[in-house]
Amino acid sequence: MPDRQTLTRDLAETYTGGRYGDPWDYVEAYRAYLDYTAENPEEGSTSVARALEQPRGRIRVWMDGSKPDPVRAIEIAEQHDWLDWDWETDTIQALNCLVAWIFAGGSIRTETYVPLFTVDTDDDETVLRSLLQTAVNARLYYNDRTENRAREVTIQQHQAVLGRFLAILGAPVGTKNDDRADLSLPSYLREAPDSHRRAFARTYVCLRATDRPNRPNRPIQISERRAASYRAEIRALLNSLISGAVTATGQTFTLSKAAAEELYQPPTIGAS
Repeated sequence: MPDRQTLTRDLAETYTGGRYGDPWDYVEAYRAYLDYTAENPEEGSTSVARALEQPRGRIRVWMDGSKPDPVRAIEIAEQHDWLDWDWETDTIQALNCLVAWIFAGGSIRTETYVPLFTVDTDDDETVLRSLLQTAVNARLYYNDRTENRAREVTIQQHQAVLGRFLAILGAPVGTKNDDRADLSLPSYLREAPDSHRRAFARTYVCLRATDRPNRPNRPIQISERRAASYRAEIRALLNSLISGAVTATGQTFTLSKAAAEELYQPPTIGAS
């Protein structure tokens, strides 16, 4: 189970580079600044900078109300209860499904960490809206639909912070093509309750599967043009939930009738 300190530090360290250098140093320096100024509220920026061995320009900016981006991201994560990992909460269940959505039908932009979630149908949009409202309680933002492409949806506030948090949970950043050898399912799934593994699988199957009603015994098929190691992980996940769930032929997975009945449905938040 991810612990609070690890999640906090991992989130901060997504800001590595640029003006932050070591972003965790910035977080600790800002926390020390808050503690010091709370005990010494009358001191000016020069005295505070000298006491904390920080550049005066940095302290002056903080005294004017500015915060380092990693600190602000941690505060947003705290406000939405992302850091206290409890499998039973609706928030954590929704985040788990959003991670699955990135794998199955979405992306996180490399440069900005903005997550984009694709929706093909009104039902997809309804499920996604519920997940995002549960996880972050933000309004949706719709990219213009382009020809021959599914609609892309993100949120109007805190997009990059959500994307960074999904990334530290294990959602892939950047492209997910078949040349990407490092693509792997989130490590937390190995310890997650079956209800979370099932919700992840349902999200994935609903977005990736093709319905074949003319084949009642093998009604659902998934084409997975990604690395063989990743396909093996998906197959293992589905088979761990339902014995013999998947028959694999190259890059094609075919779900059994029992697996289709169990997994080809939207995830349910708040249910075991």
